[in-house]
Amino acid sequence: MSHVFPKSVVRCDVQGSETQHRIGPDGVRLPTRTVPRKRWPGCLAVVHHQFCFLAVTAALATNCRVSARHTERVETGTFAEFFRLAPPATLQEAPDDLLGDIAVFVEARNGDLLIGDEIMSQVRRYSPTGSLIAQFGAYGEGPFEFRRIGGLLEDADGRVVITDPRLARITILTPNLQADTLFLSSPVPRGLVLLMGNARLLLSASGPRASAFTLMDEDWQSVWTIPSPSPGTMQQYPYWNGYASTVATATPTTLVAAYSLRYPVYIYGMGGNLLDSLTSAPHSFRAAPVVKRGAFTGPGRFLRLDEWLASFDVMSRLAILNDSLLVVVHGVLRRTATSRAAGEDRRVDVYHLPSRSKLAEDVPLPDGSRVLGGGRGLYLLTAQPPEPWTIARAEFVGRPTNRGEARRGRVR
Repeated sequence: MSHVFPKSVVRCDVQGSETQHRIGPDGVRLPTRTVPRKRWPGCLAVVHHQFCFLAVTAALATNCRVSARHTERVETGTFAEFFRLAPPATLQEAPDDLLGDIAVFVEARNGDLLIGDEIMSQVRRYSPTGSLIAQFGAYGEGPFEFRRIGGLLEDADGRVVITDPRLARITILTPNLQADTLFLSSPVPRGLVLLMGNARLLLSASGPRASAFTLMDEDWQSVWTIPSPSPGTMQQYPYWNGYASTVATATPTTLVAAYSLRYPVYIYGMGGNLLDSLTSAPHSFRAAPVVKRGAFTGPGRFLRLDEWLASFDVMSRLAILNDSLLVVVHGVLRRTATSRAAGEDRRVDVYHLPSRSKLAEDVPLPDGSRVLGGGRGLYLLTAQPPEPWTIARAEFVGRPTNRGEARRGRVR
């Protein structure tokens, strides 16, 4: 388990060295220093090692908020105990112009619902009650056409930004979804695009199978780039990259990101500096087992793949509510007819992001629902074809006590 130390902490190494892990006052990691450690003879070595243990324990207790936070008992319960559902919105469709899929979802500042339809290569804008306001797009490679809608956001001016990883370009539409600007993107977008203050945060390609986060200013010039979370190389973790994804969300001042198959969840500042990490998975979370290269080749490979996918959980989405609550969505993967993995959301954890306190753990989602994203509340897809597309917003209220009082705690 790794920890982020707000101050300089010395880790005593019994192999003969001391490693100093340092983070500056602005949260930026400083170079790690390893210096020779004096060897202590006889009983003095025991005393010295005990002192090191006590010193590190004290440092963790006082400086590392992560370990202290996650030893607290965390509430769990039903979704209705923690969330209050608003009346659902049924999305309006024309018989000859149906919605194909909800691949990307964003809540606009005025409460409208922005949807990226990957199947129909369209962007649609709905009112909070589900009335269709505008739509734009078609499949193709021409101006203002899309090969794949990978990411979607509403910028500070109300314009709608769309990333297309297949065409390596950015499309900008007016608030009422009319063509505005189109340009090739460098770096190449992987899909996800987030708003961080007035800047845009782009999940970009940094190699054939590697990605990074790049902060782009208002003129779409790169400000900084940091690697996206990764457990290691493909040689160390065969097959993982084929079924994992980078999940991320942002507030005006922080980026929260994770590698979907493995904790921790990382929290970065406006400068790309690592501020903190959430290291403790919920009790129900099953870590993905590491398999050997060639495990899914030869006779019975699909059966072995299905068994492997069924053996672990994933972080399927991160969402921010009201710029203060972080929702971590957990689910499972299953193989489709094309051997691609499809996700199924199961449970959520809720954190108070400023204090890193976990407010709820392993809260089961309503049956058959899928988390679309955050905003003023947690948006759920509660019905889809053959039923009409239906979206509901859930407000986090904290768990009621036995007396029926709402447990607000530190929720702000």
